[in-house]
Amino acid sequence: MAHRFKYLAFLFLSLVIFNQSSAKRCKVNLGFDIPERICQRDSVEFINTSTVDSGEFISFKWYFEELGELQTLHAKVAWSDTGIKKVVLIAYDSEGDSSTLEKHIRVIEAFKPEFKVESGCCNGQMSIKAITNQYPYGVKFTYWFTGVDSNNVPLCDSVNTTQTATLVAEHPNGCIDSSTKEFNIYLRPTVDFTYIKISSGFSLKVKFTGPDSMQIYQWRFGDGSYSNEQNPVHDYKEYSQSPTVSLAAKNEHCWDGHSETIPNVLHVSRDEFEDQNRIEIYPNPSGGKFTLQNLNGEVLEIEVYNDQGKNIEIISNQIQPDEVYIELPEASIGVYFVKILTNKGTVVKKLIINQAF
Repeated sequence: MAHRFKYLAFLFLSLVIFNQSSAKRCKVNLGFDIPERICQRDSVEFINTSTVDSGEFISFKWYFEELGELQTLHAKVAWSDTGIKKVVLIAYDSEGDSSTLEKHIRVIEAFKPEFKVESGCCNGQMSIKAITNQYPYGVKFTYWFTGVDSNNVPLCDSVNTTQTATLVAEHPNGCIDSSTKEFNIYLRPTVDFTYIKISSGFSLKVKFTGPDSMQIYQWRFGDGSYSNEQNPVHDYKEYSQSPTVSLAAKNEHCWDGHSETIPNVLHVSRDEFEDQNRIEIYPNPSGGKFTLQNLNGEVLEIEVYNDQGKNIEIISNQIQPDEVYIELPEASIGVYFVKILTNKGTVVKKLIINQAF
């Protein structure tokens, strides 16, 4: 009986020793490289440098504190916070035996910048503003752009475009982080205008025609008056001036402007006044066929405009000395202005077409 008990004890001890030795059968020298600097939110790669002694098949599993497990040869991870983190590399052989290597690393602070960027217009200044209220002393900020030149001026293209702005923050500890935002660059409108004198005698009115497709119009007539209409008619009280008229207009996104000094066009002389009363249109209203009478051989050029200021007819050759017959076959029913350039000045007469040609 005693011999049997000794035999069973020997057998149990042998099994324990066998199991302990089998748990150490994973023949691998574990090792992995730690990156020189591990910054908050940075994606860093841990390189497995382990060597296998026995030549057996070995599988690896990583454990990263707060992040979980990865079953891969090398591992790439990023921590969102700072502090001491545990990194474990585990090797398994084909029989399930394992070896473990544990290290601790430090994740250091990286500063996350925030900023605002407003969309801009071609050849216009950008508005870019960091909105972070507090940041570590010594942080260096740098902006990077696509589609923008070195002076922070949006570059123009043939269409509206979407670009990106990136704010990079470099911490004194060497960590770098960034934020990227999109912004739009819009085409700038082309603003211009035309004008025509439409009144008789000393009651001088000028009709201005602005561009289409604008949402806002801001006219300044050079005499302290202004208008927000697209095609305003302005009554000038002082006839001897040559005002500078300006128009600023905005489409959906962008402004543009145009200014023009109008020399002499607002000057009404006594001769012009007499010509204005003498020259007549007959018949008026008409069906697009009419005659200018009492020209007295002084007419140099005749122009016809519609009520939008668009020129639809110019006559400059073979003008008869006393009267000129004119046909406007393309003109529709409406109000027109006949501008008559004489050797004494300019006369504008109102024409009404009340039936198709």
